[in-house]
Amino acid sequence: MISVKEGGRYFSVAAPADPASIFKTSFEFRQRFQNIFHKQDVPSVSGVAFQKNTQDNEGGAVASIRRITFVGQ
Repeated sequence: MISVKEGGRYFSVAAPADPASIFKTSFEFRQRFQNIFHKQDVPSVSGVAFQKNTQDNEGGAVASIRRITFVGQ
């Protein structure tokens, strides 16, 4: 049996103004989920996507990811 759920939530992380700079961010998924949905039980993460804002951008957008680390509880 395959279970498909539609929908999703998007969280934004601000990047530095300098497009050539490298930055690091931590995202506390469990805590944010509990605060937003007022639920203690947090579901498993079934997917991760990245999007670069391309509005008001002459010539498009470029982004690269050096490393992603997922840390379980």
